[in-house]
Amino acid sequence: MRRRDRLAVGVAIGALVAAISGAGLIGLAAFSIAVATVVWFQVSPGLLVSLALAATVFSTHTQDMGLPIQPERVLLAAGLASLAVGLPFSFSRQRLPQLRWRAVHSWMLLAIAVALISMLATKATVPDGSFILLDDYGIIPFVLFALAPALYPNERERSRLVAVLVVVGWYLAITAFLEGIGLKHLTWPAYINNPSIGAHFDRARGPFVEATINGLGLLGGVTAGIIGVQLWRSRAAKWVAGALIPFGLLGCVFTLTRGVWIAAAAFTLVAILGNPRTRRFFVPVVLAALAALLLAFTLVPGLTQKADTRASDQQPVWDRLNNNRAAIVAFEHHPFTGLGWQRTVGNPYLWQADTYPLTGATVVVHNVFLSNLAQLGLVGFVPWCAALVLGVLLPALRRAPPPLLPFRAGLQAFLVAWLGIAMFAPLAGPFPNYLLFLLAGIVSAPQTSFPPRIAPVQVVSAGG
Repeated sequence: MRRRDRLAVGVAIGALVAAISGAGLIGLAAFSIAVATVVWFQVSPGLLVSLALAATVFSTHTQDMGLPIQPERVLLAAGLASLAVGLPFSFSRQRLPQLRWRAVHSWMLLAIAVALISMLATKATVPDGSFILLDDYGIIPFVLFALAPALYPNERERSRLVAVLVVVGWYLAITAFLEGIGLKHLTWPAYINNPSIGAHFDRARGPFVEATINGLGLLGGVTAGIIGVQLWRSRAAKWVAGALIPFGLLGCVFTLTRGVWIAAAAFTLVAILGNPRTRRFFVPVVLAALAALLLAFTLVPGLTQKADTRASDQQPVWDRLNNNRAAIVAFEHHPFTGLGWQRTVGNPYLWQADTYPLTGATVVVHNVFLSNLAQLGLVGFVPWCAALVLGVLLPALRRAPPPLLPFRAGLQAFLVAWLGIAMFAPLAGPFPNYLLFLLAGIVSAPQTSFPPRIAPVQVVSAGG
């Protein structure tokens, strides 16, 4: 390593240490220096965005870690800025991949415009409504989808993304395992072991401090393992990626969340049966999963009792039934424009049902589709669904070129998990939404990028 490079690494490490220990503008300036140094060091924008995606697992609790700003914001801005100026491409003499506007981008833009107008026109009852619009509803996920072909134009950049996600997957899986066996005090960051922060302290909640999103994050790591097994050539790398698959699924068990269990089961079926090359492993994988579950319930003290308690708990079911019905009634009263951005569904749309008690009157609707329908009406719900179908569902079902087949297989499995969780939880976290649309953007690359120039074929007659 050259002296200049060693100096750059030293400055970046020192600035990161100062950012972690600093506060306010000092910490922000130090972290910005670290990122600027990395960009000067000519790290590719794809890697910066990959690191930003990894940092989103801590995004809602960076202040509990002593950081003055969410690291993914700085990393994401640095990656997009690096892409805009063409830094890595000018360095390696590559051409910046060209992008074209498609119908899906128009639907995404319309969905964002409607949500912005609704947010400005109504006073949201949730204080972080703008961040929900950025991370959960779709502004940043849509941007990542549109720029993914340029961020990950070759196998090297895509492999780096998978490597970062595998590391994140192992971190989440180990953390969930420690929480599941009662060693929560060994987890990092320390706020995971603080019962006053977040929810679901009795379950594996990870750095999200919320069991449902942690389960979807674990399935995101398993998705990276599935892609890595097919993408990487090194036997050691394949083992690292492959071992993450059962370990990450075991972590989903420790979340003690029925929605996660259902999503994990559907995820596994699609991941195995959806790929012709893995269908022969269906029976061994199912048997191995059952053996692992039996071993976990036998050896981990109290796990069986906790799982039985969660499986028989009717309160969350009643909450969802009441709030989902209230969302439907609210949509019937406001079918076109909805209640308004982040307006909670409550009175007068809640009333006592005949077959279950009235609960969850102050809970946000635990269904992403019904929540968007009630808040934005058809004007916002239709373009958002169109963006989801055209941007994610169709690429998952469409044929892909051989280099992108592992990513399509991962997208298919993760999409099923994302849809399953979206039916039971509000998905209040950027990691699963970023990952879903980033994978979809990579798989959509052949439709988004301009086709390469091909020299005309000269036809020579047989007579020569």
